[in-house]
Amino acid sequence: MSHRREPSLQLPVTAAVQSSSNEDDQPWGLKLLHGGQEPIADVVAVHGLNGHREETWTDDNKILWLRDLLPFKLPNARIWTWGYDSRTHTKSHRDHLTIKTLYDHGRELVRDLDGERRDDNSYQRPIIFIAHSLGGIVVKSALLHSDRVRKGHLEEERSVKLSTYGIIFMGTPHQGGQGVTVGEILLNLAKVRGNTNDSLLKHLEEHSELLQQQNSEFTSISRDLDIQFAYETLPTPIIGGAAKVVSMPCIMNIDLPSQRSQIVPKWSAVVPGTSDAAEFGISQDHRRMTKLSSSEDQDFRKLSRVLALMILKAEVKIKSNWSSEGRMNTKQGRQSYDVPFNIRGVPSVGQYVERNREMQNMEEVLLPDEENKQRRIFVLHGLGGIGKTQLSIAYARKHQNDYTAIFWLNGRTRETLKQSISGIASHLPKDQISDSARSCTRQGSEHLDKLVDEVLGWFSREGNGKWLLIFDNVDRDNSEMVEDPEAFDVDLFLPGNDQGTIIITTRQHRLRNLGDEMSVTSMTTEEGLKVLENRIRLPFVDNPQATELVERVGGLPLALAQAASYMRETGTNMTEYLHSYNTVWEDLMKDEARPGSGVQEYGDRSVYTTWTISFDYVMRKNQAAANMLQVWSYLDNRDIWFELFNMNGDLGLEQPSSIPEWFRRVVCNKLNFRRVTAALLDYSLIEARQDSDSYGVHPVVHEWCRKTMNADRRHESALLALTSVAFVGPEDIDRDYWMIQRRILPHANRFSQQLMDMLEENLESEQAIEFYVACNNLGTLHSLDGRAMWIQAEAMYRRAISGMETFLGAHNEESISPLSNLAVLYEKQERFVDAEAILQRALAARSDQLGPDHNLTIDSAYRLASVYNEQNKLVEAEGLYQRVLTWYEKVPGTVHVNLFKTFNALGYLYQKQGKLTKSEAMYLRGLAGCEMALQTDHPYRLRVLYNLGQIYLDLERLVEAETTFQQALDGSKKVFGLDHTRTMDAMHGLGLTLKMQGRLVEAEAMYQRALAGYQEVMGPEHESTSRILNNLGVLYSRQDRLIEAEHMYQQALAGFQTISGRGHKSTLGTIHNLRRCYEEQGKLAEAVALCLQELELYEPYARKDERFFELTDDLGVLYYKQDRLVEAEDMYQQALAGYRTVLGSEHPSTLGTLTKLALCYGKQGKLAEAEALSREWSAHSKTSPENESTSSKALHQEGST
Repeated sequence: MSHRREPSLQLPVTAAVQSSSNEDDQPWGLKLLHGGQEPIADVVAVHGLNGHREETWTDDNKILWLRDLLPFKLPNARIWTWGYDSRTHTKSHRDHLTIKTLYDHGRELVRDLDGERRDDNSYQRPIIFIAHSLGGIVVKSALLHSDRVRKGHLEEERSVKLSTYGIIFMGTPHQGGQGVTVGEILLNLAKVRGNTNDSLLKHLEEHSELLQQQNSEFTSISRDLDIQFAYETLPTPIIGGAAKVVSMPCIMNIDLPSQRSQIVPKWSAVVPGTSDAAEFGISQDHRRMTKLSSSEDQDFRKLSRVLALMILKAEVKIKSNWSSEGRMNTKQGRQSYDVPFNIRGVPSVGQYVERNREMQNMEEVLLPDEENKQRRIFVLHGLGGIGKTQLSIAYARKHQNDYTAIFWLNGRTRETLKQSISGIASHLPKDQISDSARSCTRQGSEHLDKLVDEVLGWFSREGNGKWLLIFDNVDRDNSEMVEDPEAFDVDLFLPGNDQGTIIITTRQHRLRNLGDEMSVTSMTTEEGLKVLENRIRLPFVDNPQATELVERVGGLPLALAQAASYMRETGTNMTEYLHSYNTVWEDLMKDEARPGSGVQEYGDRSVYTTWTISFDYVMRKNQAAANMLQVWSYLDNRDIWFELFNMNGDLGLEQPSSIPEWFRRVVCNKLNFRRVTAALLDYSLIEARQDSDSYGVHPVVHEWCRKTMNADRRHESALLALTSVAFVGPEDIDRDYWMIQRRILPHANRFSQQLMDMLEENLESEQAIEFYVACNNLGTLHSLDGRAMWIQAEAMYRRAISGMETFLGAHNEESISPLSNLAVLYEKQERFVDAEAILQRALAARSDQLGPDHNLTIDSAYRLASVYNEQNKLVEAEGLYQRVLTWYEKVPGTVHVNLFKTFNALGYLYQKQGKLTKSEAMYLRGLAGCEMALQTDHPYRLRVLYNLGQIYLDLERLVEAETTFQQALDGSKKVFGLDHTRTMDAMHGLGLTLKMQGRLVEAEAMYQRALAGYQEVMGPEHESTSRILNNLGVLYSRQDRLIEAEHMYQQALAGFQTISGRGHKSTLGTIHNLRRCYEEQGKLAEAVALCLQELELYEPYARKDERFFELTDDLGVLYYKQDRLVEAEDMYQQALAGYRTVLGSEHPSTLGTLTKLALCYGKQGKLAEAEALSREWSAHSKTSPENESTSSKALHQEGST
C-alpha cells in the first residue's frame, strides 16, 4: 500500500499550524497543532534530549503526524506540542546552553499548561501526555511538582496533576539508558567547536541515582494514572565518521565507531510493578519511533487506539478528581482536622509491588462512605514476612487524599505502641490538643498513659471521622497462658467513638474477629518476579531460574527481598544462589541475617529470625503443637491431615518406648489433633486448606522449622514422620486405596537416603525393627509411584533386608518379606531373571522355616509363578498356579482373595497360550467366587470382569464384551470414581469394543473420556496415556483423519520413548503406526526415517525374525515410491534372502517380495534379472499366487492390554 499524506482538516488555528520550525528560532513552550472540534481532552507531546517540538514528531517526508494524521482519529482532542532547551552541545562557543535542571523544566511545563488552560477556562479538561525519551522524565518531574503544591502557594498549579488522566512513555529511560557512556560522548565532543553540557546526560546514566529517587516518588501518584509504556524493538545505528551518531540517548555529530544498539532497552523503558500499566513495542529504533508516516502504519494505529481509549475514559475520572478536591476545599469541618500525610517512622516500601487482588479487597471495605460513617476495622493476618505491613502502607499512600489524617503505629510491644500514639501529639493542630501534650514525647509511665488517652480522645472528637490508623505488627499474645509482659490487648488502644478507619496487621489468627478480615497469602509467581526485577533491576519474566526461586520460597515477600538484596550486595548470580539455597540453607540464611545486611523495610527481621517469636508463643501455650510442627517439617508441606497420623494400632506402634506419649495423645482422636492445629493456626504458622480437611505449611516456614531444631528433636521428629507415613498405607483392596495412596506418596518421597542414613545411625535397639519394617513399607510406596521412584524403592528394600538380616538373621520371616517385595519390584522393571532368583530363595526359605503349606510359602509360590508367566515359562508357571489353587481349595471354608487372584492369573496364562476357552473358564470361576464371597462392587470382581471382557474381544464375541466392559465401567465409577485408572481402563476396553463393532463415533467419545482421565491422573508420560493415544491414532486412521492420527501417534511415541525406552515393543508398534500414517499422507521422507529407526532398534538376536524382514521389505517399498531404485533393490534382496531362510521359497511373503524385486529390476531396465525372477515365481506358485505383497501387514491395531 502506498503511503500518502492525509488531506488537511479545517483547523480553527490555521496560522499557528502552518508555521514551520525555521520560523522558530527558539522553539520552546507550547504550540497548538490542532484546536479540536468541541474538544474534551488535551493531548500534549513532549520531545526528548536534543529534540525539537515539531521535528521530533516529523518524518522524512515532512509529515508531522500529531498535526497531519492524529486529528482524523481524535477530532475531539486539542493537540499541543511543548518544547524546551534539551541541548547537550552547541555548534559554536558563541551559543549558550541552559543551566536548568530536569525539575526546572518540569515546573515550566506545569506553568505553561496551567496558564494556557486558565486563559480559556479549560483547566479542568483531561490531559494526556505523549513523552519521548527524556521528555518522559520531564513529565514525571512536572506531575510531582504539581502534586506537591499546597494551599496558599502556587495552588493553581495543582490543576495539571488533578487533570492528568494518562501518559504514553515512548522510549523513556526510567532506569537510565545504555550504549555510549557519558565519558565517551564528552571525549568526542571535545573535537567539536562549541559548548557542552553533561548535566542532563549524567542524569540518564544506567541506574542513575536521580532516576531511582524519581521512580520511588512517582510510584505514589502513578496509581491514579493510566500508564502506557512503549519501547523500541530495533537497535539504533551508531555510525562512525562524522555522520549522525545516536548515543545515550541523543543524536549528535561526533566521531564514533560504527555499531548498532538499543538506546533504551525494554528493561529501562518499562517500570516493573507499576499499577495497572500496559506495555507495547514500536517497530522502530529509538530515534525513529516518534516519526510516523501514514495512518496505515501499524505503530500509528496502535498509538491512536490507545489515545482514543484514554480519551473515552478520561472525562469521568478527571471529574471525580476535581469533585474530591472540591470537597476538601469546601468542607470546613474536614479542614479543621487535616493533618499532613507523614511517613516518618513508617517502614519503607519504596520498591513495593502492587498486589491488585488484596488491594481491591481492602478498598471495598475501607474507603470512606458519606452515607455510612461507622467505624471500619480491617484485620490483615498471616505469616510473618508475607507482606502485611507493605500492603497496609501502600493502601495509605494510595488513598492519602481520602483521609484527613493517617498515622502508623508500631504495635510490636505495649511500650512501642504507647510511644507511637504519644508521638502523634506533636502533629495535631495546635488548638485541638494541650500544649503540654504537644511538647511532651517521653515521660514516666503515668504521664505517658495520660498523653495516650488525650491523643486517643482526639480521634473520638465529634466531626473528626475521616482518619486512618494503622496498628502494625500486633503479634504478641496477651492470653494468660503465655504471660508475655510486653503483650497487650489492642482493643484497649482503639479510639472510643464509632468513627474512623483502622487497619490491624497481625500474625494472630484470633484477632480477625475484631472486624472485617483478610488472610494475606503468598505472592503469585508474576508478583514475585516483579519483586526480584525491582530490586536487582534485571528482567526476569522469561527466566526459569528466577521462577524456580519464587516457587522455592513460596512467593514470600521477605524471602524474595532478602534474596535479591543478598545477590545484589555479594554479586551472586541466580544459579549460585539457588544452589546455596538448596544445599546450605541454614548457612545462607544466617549470612543474610548478619547485622547490617538486612532489607531496610523489614528492619531487624530476617527469614532466620522472623518466626521465632511466634514459635516461642506456641511452645509456651501448647508444647505438643510445637513438637507436631517439627514433625510436619519432615513431611510434604502441602497436604497434612489427621488420618496420616492415626496409626490404628499397626505393627510396632504399640511399643511404649517407640512412640512418645505426647504424640499418642495428639493422634489418638480428631479432637486432640484439632486442638494442636488450632494453636498453630492462631500464630499463622500453618494454613487451613479451603473446602478440605487438611493443612499446609509455607515452604520457607517448613524449611526454617526443620533447620532450626536441635539434633535430638530432629531425630525424634523425623522418625515419627517416617513411621506415620510408612504404617498408614492402605491395602490395595480398600475402596479408597487409590485416593489415599496418591495423598501419601508426596510424603513418602520426602525421605531421602541421606535422611534415612541419619535416622539409622542414631537408632536405639528397640527402634530398629520398627525402622526396618518402615523401610520395607516405604519401599512399597515408592514402587507404586511409577518408574521415577523405582531406584528409591530398591534402596529402601535393600536397607530393610540388610537391617533385618543383621538383627534377625537371613531366614527370619521379617527378612524374607522385603526380599519378596524386591522381587516384585524387579518384575515391574522386567528384571525377570533377578526376580526369579530371589523368589526361588524366598520360597525355599519359607518352605524350610514355615513348611510347604504355610500361607506365606504359598504366597511366594504364587509370586514365582507370576515371574515364570512373564518370561513365558508357561509350564512352570501353570504348575505353581495349580499348586496354589489346590492349597486354597483344600482348606475347609476358605474363601480368600488370593484364590480369585489365582483364577485370574491362570486365565491370563491360558489367554497367552491361545487357550481362550480354558481362559474364559478360569475367569468365570474367579468371577463366581468373587460374587459369592465379596461385595458386588469389590475391586477384584471388577478386575476379573475387565479381563473377561478382553477374552470376549479376542473371541470376537463383541456383544458379551460390550456387556462385560460396561459392568466393569459402572462398578468402577461407583467404587473408585471417575478419576481412577480402573475406571479409565474399563472405558478403554469399552472403546475398543465399540471400534471393533464399527461404532466409531461412540468409540472416539469413550477414548477421549479415558484419555482426559489418564492425562489428569497419571500425567502425559504414562504407559496408559500413551497406549490410548496410539489407539486414538488407529481410530482416526481408519476414518482417514490422518492429520489428527499423526498428532496422536506423535504424542504416544514421545510418551513410550520416555517411559519404556526406544526398543520396547510398545515404542516399536507406535513407530510402525506413525510410519504408516506418514506413508498414507505421502510424507515419504518422514516414513523412511522412521522405518530406518525401526530397523536400527531391532536387537541382533531378533534380526532373523520374520518381522525384521517385513520391515526390510517395507523400506524397499518406500524407496521404490521415491524412485530410489538402487536402494529399493538392496532392501528387496535382503528381505528375499531372509524370507527364503526363515519361511521357505513358496511362502506368500517370499513370493510377494520376489514380485517387487522383479518390478524394481524391470523399472531399472534389468530385464534379464526380472525375467529370471518371474520364472522362479511361476515355479513356486502352485495355485493362484498372491499378486500383492503380504509382507507389509497393517499394524493399525491396538497393542495387547
